[in-house]
Amino acid sequence: MPNPWAVVTGASSGIGAAIANELGRRKWSVVLVGRDEAALAEQARAVAAHSVEALPIAADLASAAGLEILKRRLAQDGLAPEILVNNAGFGLHGPFEKSDGVAAAKMIDLQLKGMVELTRAFLPAMLERKSGRILNVASVYAFSPVQNQAVYAACKAFMLSFSRSLALELYGSGVTVSVLCPGITHTRFRSRAGMQDKPSAFALEASAVAALGVRGLLQGRLLIVPGWGNRLYVASARCLPSGVLGGFTKWFNRRRGIAGHAEGRV
Repeated sequence: MPNPWAVVTGASSGIGAAIANELGRRKWSVVLVGRDEAALAEQARAVAAHSVEALPIAADLASAAGLEILKRRLAQDGLAPEILVNNAGFGLHGPFEKSDGVAAAKMIDLQLKGMVELTRAFLPAMLERKSGRILNVASVYAFSPVQNQAVYAACKAFMLSFSRSLALELYGSGVTVSVLCPGITHTRFRSRAGMQDKPSAFALEASAVAALGVRGLLQGRLLIVPGWGNRLYVASARCLPSGVLGGFTKWFNRRRGIAGHAEGRV
């Protein structure tokens, strides 16, 4: 039997690349989607090393044209993904009144519109087969207000709410929805942005986040929070006033040395 297919967006680096590799290790064939064609090809070779198929597709999922490129290519190749991982995204940091409106709109299009559109595109076939798994990659910031990241945190809160609501709709259908909420993760984002983030005892490697995320996805778990520090943060969000948790987040980020810098996935 051929290996089943998974689609991973934002797969050229970071958590997305690690999830693609983890799925390949577990003998899933993977469609890797992102904008950086060269990086996608490199990651596809790493996935293919697990003796599975790996198909890189360069597309900007913040645009309608990019979404259509992906959907059309999968249809042409006759690929019906059993797993969809909505991971594509980026971060913005700074006071909202000084923010770049174009960049903020693109973030919303990529993280929210892209996620909703791809889920809507692939869900009917999953329901018909009575089999499928969806993983949306959010953040612990979904649970708290975050100073200087108003749009980013709001996007993650939307992803969390959407995942919970959709999971309720699909209960008993054979299709599961999971949401992965990582915290501080070692990726290349900060080095590319010229940031000097201080080391943190709470940081996890992208490979560790991916392993926990994929395991939870395959188990059908709704909420996946990797790392004890992150789980404590999420538990605090359930019992502390939002202003208190937001104040703590502001203090913690200052101690990390990232105040005033561009920030990606936390």
